[in-house]
Amino acid sequence: MEPPTSLSTIFNYLFDLIKKFLASGAVSDFIHKLSDLIMKFLASETVVYVLQWFRKENVRIIVAVVVIALLFCGCRGGPAKSGKTMKAPGRNSRIPRSNFEASPSAYFRNLRNG
Repeated sequence: MEPPTSLSTIFNYLFDLIKKFLASGAVSDFIHKLSDLIMKFLASETVVYVLQWFRKENVRIIVAVVVIALLFCGCRGGPAKSGKTMKAPGRNSRIPRSNFEASPSAYFRNLRNG
């Protein structure tokens, strides 16, 4: 079989390959084995105990507080320091002033190369 050249031929070729793969039964076997594994895991005593503990200890509230705290930290800029910015020389954008002042020659070298 010749390799496909046009975009529509490539999509048709990939679609045929996917149809053959799905018809082979490999996907259904995988899904069946995965569902058996999940059911065994969920039926284990440990999972039941953990779920009961979560319900008893109001872990939903703890998780909500942690998520809100993480979102708050993310909204404040996270680990990146927001400082003064400047118009990037040679570009129509803004850059942190501290990056430029740390090494102006490196900035212009990268500007010419990239």
